Amino acid sequence: MHPLIDTATLPPGDQFAWYEAALQARLAPFRLDRRGAADAPFAARLRARSLADMDLIHGQGGAHDIGQNSTCGAANPYRYGLVMALRGCVAVQTLADRTDVIPPGSLLLTDNHHLPGWLRFPRRMNVLTLQLPATRLPPQAAARLTSGPVLFNPARSGARLLACFMAGLPRGATRQPTAELAQADQLSGLLTLALREHGIDGEAPLQGADMDRVYARAAAMLMARRLHCASVTPGRLAAELGLSERHLFRVLARQGQRFRPMLRAQRLAAVAGALADPAQSRRSLLEIAVAHGFVNQSHFSRAFRETYGCAPGVWRARHNPVESV
Repeated sequence: MHPLIDTATLPPGDQFAWYEAALQARLAPFRLDRRGAADAPFAARLRARSLADMDLIHGQGGAHDIGQNSTCGAANPYRYGLVMALRGCVAVQTLADRTDVIPPGSLLLTDNHHLPGWLRFPRRMNVLTLQLPATRLPPQAAARLTSGPVLFNPARSGARLLACFMAGLPRGATRQPTAELAQADQLSGLLTLALREHGIDGEAPLQGADMDRVYARAAAMLMARRLHCASVTPGRLAAELGLSERHLFRVLARQGQRFRPMLRAQRLAAVAGALADPAQSRRSLLEIAVAHGFVNQSHFSRAFRETYGCAPGVWRARHNPVESV
């Protein structure tokens, strides 16, 4: 994980102010309440790592409260938060006087837009938070969070309860895979990657062969966000996932995939979508190809024809017929 702030070397009187500034800059304009004298030491450390379109933050520090109101929640770029206490307990108190206590190893899923109140760290903060955009949860699950946070214990109930909740399904729901269940498994699987990075096993929602699917999905999502970059390499992508390049290749192979064909297929699909978009009709074929990572026009045209059975210009004409004047 990449360090955001480490206040240990700062003067005691500056430590809390720097921590507060870093937290607000990364997430939202929270209100922070420091316990004890303002000039007392407050060594804190924040580290972050981007996982696809999510943000993983590991926070350590002294006792304090983090508060937000409705305006503050709306300003948070991430709609939902999945919180795990690594050590000690965290109390979540809302304005409706409801309090949820997160013991170590449990997960609290919250809607940042409907959680005015406080996060209280009674002694020392040591938490892992996965920040999620609005698109990460199906509407059924999102609707259930408007009345307050939901607490899960992965050690007891496993991934299925969390996955079923996020899919909007009741307990004991069918085991047949659905798009919503796959999305939920992906989310909990990414959290598993984060926990393993901290040497925490046993609380993992997914185990064994399921991890291959998680890594492969995460690789595909990261790849899709970097199509504009011509220098996407297996080594760079593996490093973002916390894997070695060899491990990434093994994961993809066990899923029947290879890095280069996978990257090319994503780029071609993105180009095909852009060529079919009337709003991009004035952009040249080369401009669109370069914007999606192709650096050689003849290679791009040949690959497009092999995949879609026609030249890029023909594809564009089929999907955007020119109206006669």
